[in-house]
Amino acid sequence: DVSGRSLMVALASSSVVCVPRWATPRRLERRTLGPQVAAIMRKLGTPPMPWQELALDVALELLPDGSLAYRQVIITVERQQGKTTLMLGVEVQRALLWARPRQRIYYSAQTGQDGRQKLIDDQAPILEGSPLMAGVLQIRKGIGSEGIVFRNGSRIDVMASSEHSGHGKVVDLGVIDEAFSD
Repeated sequence: DVSGRSLMVALASSSVVCVPRWATPRRLERRTLGPQVAAIMRKLGTPPMPWQELALDVALELLPDGSLAYRQVIITVERQQGKTTLMLGVEVQRALLWARPRQRIYYSAQTGQDGRQKLIDDQAPILEGSPLMAGVLQIRKGIGSEGIVFRNGSRIDVMASSEHSGHGKVVDLGVIDEAFSD
């Protein structure tokens, strides 16, 4: 219920001017990694918009044991509203700052080619132009081996969207762009 008191309290303390039509209310008693990702987005040169901050604060709420409160997060907004930069912030935070090192992050889109284009042509240049590039060992652009390898052993790789892709892989974070096409 987006009109619930906890959402209104969260909105009052944020810079959101318009209440989302549908949203999971922010649980203010829980810590969140949202501000950490927002700081990364600023370092990437893509400061978060108010809706992104609210989404991050809710999506990255932590349970008392430090684990994420939500196993699956679905964000639906119109085209050109900042999904790419939001997800890059989440991916980089996971790669660089997660408690357990060597995170395996997979990015998938409607086709393998679309996933490659988004990661290599859209996200990688943002990372390359930021101070966070110091944490990157290499950006692999070769067909079939596209990805970003971090100095700490974490990686963001492209995964094809076919029915059999990803079987047998360890996936710490899976990002599916344009999931309706999957």
